[in-house]
Amino acid sequence: MHITLLNNQLLRLEGDAGILKRDFEYQDTARQFNYRTRRLEMVTYTDHLYEARDPKGVFFHVGFAPYLYYHYGNVLDDESKKLLEKYITSDIKYEFTDLRDYQIEDVKQLLSFKRGVFSVYTGYGKTQIIAQLIYYVTKVRNESLLIITPNSKSLEEIKSRVKKLYGIESDYFNYNSNYNAININGFLRSGAYDKKDPYWESVKWVIADECEYCLTDKSYEMLDLCKNLEYAYAFSGTADKSSADRIVMRNGMTDVVKRNKLLIGIFGFSLVYKKPDDFNIDIIDIRTSMFNDLSEVRMTDDAVYSEVVKQIFINDRFCRGFRRIVEKEKGGIYIPLERLEVIYYWLENVLTWSDGLIANICGEGIQLWSEGKRLELIDLDQLKELVHDHKVEVILGTRSSFRAIDLPELNKIILLASQMASSVLQQIGRVARGRKFQIFNLIPTCYVSCYTNDLRKRNKLIENYYSNCNIRRFRRNETEYGIF
Repeated sequence: MHITLLNNQLLRLEGDAGILKRDFEYQDTARQFNYRTRRLEMVTYTDHLYEARDPKGVFFHVGFAPYLYYHYGNVLDDESKKLLEKYITSDIKYEFTDLRDYQIEDVKQLLSFKRGVFSVYTGYGKTQIIAQLIYYVTKVRNESLLIITPNSKSLEEIKSRVKKLYGIESDYFNYNSNYNAININGFLRSGAYDKKDPYWESVKWVIADECEYCLTDKSYEMLDLCKNLEYAYAFSGTADKSSADRIVMRNGMTDVVKRNKLLIGIFGFSLVYKKPDDFNIDIIDIRTSMFNDLSEVRMTDDAVYSEVVKQIFINDRFCRGFRRIVEKEKGGIYIPLERLEVIYYWLENVLTWSDGLIANICGEGIQLWSEGKRLELIDLDQLKELVHDHKVEVILGTRSSFRAIDLPELNKIILLASQMASSVLQQIGRVARGRKFQIFNLIPTCYVSCYTNDLRKRNKLIENYYSNCNIRRFRRNETEYGIF
């Protein structure tokens, strides 16, 4: 079999039609290049590989170079192997400072390849590593670097850290600079994005933070403009959004590879994968009848998941019990939920006590609430002070909060919805800074559509991800919270 390079970002695999049919008929990782439009297009096996007489073969982004090298190495010619090695091995040697020994070893492992995923748990220190890489690329190597993040909060965290450590500042975007950092989702919708500017061909490095949220078809198109991209690294706690599994090639195209093909196409596979191993976790299962009025709720074919979630969590019986639990456990407790409408209902009708403030983190910012009334917007530094002084003892939040808060005082979480690793583990990460925390599960005495299934999958996910940690499980009855 033979591999050729097209446009510096595409690898064309040519070979026996029977082998290609066997290997790729059950997945759509292969991409077809349209020679007329000069664009890469996703195609199914039926669309493309059944045209096996087509001599153009199967196309991959260069992130799949390790797969092609190790999976087909015994049938590739020497010229093809040499081409793939260009996208695999790296000769970077640099002594990083201000990192722990294990972090230095992990960074060396990452930089031993030209593309890779750095997947580590919350609290590992990936922002510090990204900051050092920014300094190394822009000041030591003086090469062009593009940092991409999925939202403004993670972007500001990186920019703030780099400025504090190295005095390096970044404008919103400067086509003449060798260092740019962007919220890729916002940037692609802005007037600043000019796909015709020669800047893109100057980009030699791309580093993505929270990479699982950075890649869409449009962002992929933007990265395709970086024709001379040589080094591409992705950082995340949950690079695989579904289960947080390691994205690695073992025996062909596994499920974890197929669902992360866009990520692999640019950044390759997991080179560093660290699950937490020194956390002390108490899981408290509260068996409760709070859900008993919801046994008839069903997730039908035409039902919307978020509407079923709303129906569950604004139910009167549930809300009465929910208030009692939160009141007793308040003090460093975090309650995430992606449905803002439900959070507002709780703040206005349920969590309305007068002793202490409640913070709600959403797309608008950080809101303060008391006695069912919204007070004011505050910034993160003000929130940290209020939490430290025990004036805010309960924090609610939508997805905006999953990656927005770093408060050591938070050590309790009530998990209510979602089974996706990218949500659940990010949520837990908000209370895991002190490495000792509590997870509260509300266990229904009856089957509740959506909720019961999500609960089971969440528990399995948590047990797997934190399998190297010290986990203790406790069972409580609702009567301990005055629920009858």
